[in-house]
Amino acid sequence: MLMRSEASQSAEAVDVPDLVRAGVVGDPVAHSLSPVMHRAACRVLCVPLRYDAHRAPAGALEPLLHDLAEDPRWRGLSVTMPHKADAARLADACSDRVALLNAANTLVVGHPEAPEHGRFGPGLWAHNTDVDGIVHALNGGLGASKQRCGSAGRPSSLKGATVGVIGNGGTATAAVLASSLLGAAAVSIYARSARRAAAVLELAGRCGLAAEHRPVEAVAAEAPGLGAVVSTLPPHAADGLAGSVTAAMCAVPPVLLDVAYDPWPSALAQAWADRGGEVVSGRAMLVGQGIEQVRLFTGLELGPSGSESTAGRRRAAALAAMEHAVGEAP
Repeated sequence: MLMRSEASQSAEAVDVPDLVRAGVVGDPVAHSLSPVMHRAACRVLCVPLRYDAHRAPAGALEPLLHDLAEDPRWRGLSVTMPHKADAARLADACSDRVALLNAANTLVVGHPEAPEHGRFGPGLWAHNTDVDGIVHALNGGLGASKQRCGSAGRPSSLKGATVGVIGNGGTATAAVLASSLLGAAAVSIYARSARRAAAVLELAGRCGLAAEHRPVEAVAAEAPGLGAVVSTLPPHAADGLAGSVTAAMCAVPPVLLDVAYDPWPSALAQAWADRGGEVVSGRAMLVGQGIEQVRLFTGLELGPSGSESTAGRRRAAALAAMEHAVGEAP
């Protein structure tokens, strides 16, 4: 466990100001657990953070960035729906991941890859940590499934598997890239129409994955043949699938990551669990993407996980605080 003295020394080493400002922007945003999670992480890291929620309707990200940039203490924003595409477009520079996905969930002020001066003042750099969050959540779910079911259970790896992705938005593209990083061979995109899924299917090809569009209604019957399923739909949007899971699923399903976490369990998650499947809450994804944002916003070195180095213990302490804050603690 990281001692407060170690965290304090690390914070001093990166010369954090008296008060660091960051926040989350979206619409809706009142339900977001990001403020309590980021505050918990920075409390254990001894970083004096002010992290607020900012409600901004579609199209209102740009004026908000102008307003926030006037405060020199501002370090960055967590970006959620409906602003991920705009965040990628408005940034002065972006990571390779954002260039691939055309969606960003993180804006960082003064990142080394950003210009010194940008359109909003100090240069803004865009990144996508949703990918990290999905990898974190699926790894946890696969491990839990293996532990619960033993050698007779489903595989504990996605290597060579097909991953089902429900949805066709920005989080769906992150799920496709995460599937590739976890070694999957293919993805099935469950969307209302092939036209809506076209961009996600094209991305899958660029990630080296075989890909096909499938009707949303088919996911329940086809899920037992998949390595994992990721529902990227917003709260309640997948509720209609719960009945088909109960009626059409004829074998134990794979791990389900439902990125929606309010309310929890969702109707889909409950039906999945009732059929014997391992279910992972979107809160696990939130923690996995959030720890990378903490690293970017504070400038502190965090990780790798499991390391006995100071940075590794610092990461472990921050993760534990974040999991406790959002109700994901073991």
